[in-house]
Amino acid sequence: MSKSEKQKLKLLYIKRFLEKKTDKNHGVTVREIIEYLDKNGISAERKSIYSDLESLEDYGMIIDRTKEGRETLYRLGEKEFELSELKLLSDAAGAFKFINPRDLRTLLNKVTHLASDYEAQRLNRQVNVTNRGKDISKNVLNSIDFIHEAINCNSSITFKYIDWNASKKKEYRHNGALYRVSPWALIFDDEKYYLMGYDHNSKEIRNYRIDRMDSISIAEEKRQGRRAFEKIDMAEYTSVVFSMYSGRTETVVLSFDNSLANVVIDRFGKDVSFIKKDDSHFTVSIKASVSNQFFGWLAGLGNGVEILSPQSVRQRYKKHLENILVSYR
Repeated sequence: MSKSEKQKLKLLYIKRFLEKKTDKNHGVTVREIIEYLDKNGISAERKSIYSDLESLEDYGMIIDRTKEGRETLYRLGEKEFELSELKLLSDAAGAFKFINPRDLRTLLNKVTHLASDYEAQRLNRQVNVTNRGKDISKNVLNSIDFIHEAINCNSSITFKYIDWNASKKKEYRHNGALYRVSPWALIFDDEKYYLMGYDHNSKEIRNYRIDRMDSISIAEEKRQGRRAFEKIDMAEYTSVVFSMYSGRTETVVLSFDNSLANVVIDRFGKDVSFIKKDDSHFTVSIKASVSNQFFGWLAGLGNGVEILSPQSVRQRYKKHLENILVSYR
């Protein structure tokens, strides 16, 4: 690129310099801007820099000016992302265990580039990249893209569903028969992504683990099940369905030890009503998808929780525990 052609990029270079070299605690002088431009083959005079900074402000950038001795420091007064927001994005990316270590580091590097050089040093924290799948990351990301495209096109999808056998070999459920599903929402729960869709065969809303969906294709058939989906309260739905495995939804009354108040609020939110049972216990009435996952959550709380009603769920839980004890007799 010739020197004259680079001159046309002068504003973009100044914009980039401000983004990388300034933040709340760091500013640059006009002299430093001129030196940076010179290193990149662009000549500039002090007066032209003032004009360029005004042009960037006309464009919408907020540029703060502060005096330090005889120098004026220039810094961006507002950025696309605050450092705390970039840290949040990095931590969120680290929580997705289906992203393999290589792809996670690539993603974190992209997030880091949104910060100034000084902020990047603070942002470049060690994110846990262990205990991650090595071969499913791209498949999951591609599947998410397919599902988003289908939702945007109001189209149904087909796919095969995977189970893993005791030899860690992949097997297709229903002998590889295609599932026909209308996608309506994506849900992230318990470190996994799920598709919430309307199954064309059962005529009901079901959940599917995206990392176990294979051979996804967008079908010509338009989506079905809009009314069934619109009847669902998403906030209630995600708190009811434990680990996204569906069971029969029932109203269950539970008794908890007072020490488990935090656990109950974490699971069901602050809106759940606590009713005092005695000095040591309180009861709550919740809608729960009664499944083995629900019983597993209760078992993890030990004798600090008791199912009071309905009696049928109480008996099912008792039977569930007795079946587990058989292996230890």
